[in-house]
Amino acid sequence: MRLASSSFGNVELKLQITISLERLDSVSSENLNTRIKEMLITRLRLKMSADEIQDEEALFGDGLGLDSIDVLEVVAGIEKEFGVAIKSQEEGEKVLKNVNSIASFLTENGASEGA
Repeated sequence: MRLASSSFGNVELKLQITISLERLDSVSSENLNTRIKEMLITRLRLKMSADEIQDEEALFGDGLGLDSIDVLEVVAGIEKEFGVAIKSQEEGEKVLKNVNSIASFLTENGASEGA
């Protein structure tokens, strides 16, 4: 009986740890996305709040309406704020689609906290 109770306790503990880590990942993602939005607003002098920028909203064209000059400012901002460089035009085209694509790139490339 004690063995079954112990096994159940371990399963419950593992479940609690998994749920806690998922919540932490979610909070971390939300914080990263907010930091990206704040960087965009500051560097590009956008007249909006972070809440007004959707995570999947296109940065260029019909989305936020950024242009080729804005690209330079965003790339510089990513490097300065997060310590990660976009190394080519091809990489930039993949990364600079929306806030989520920037966040994925930063996470995959080990962005530093407040670089």
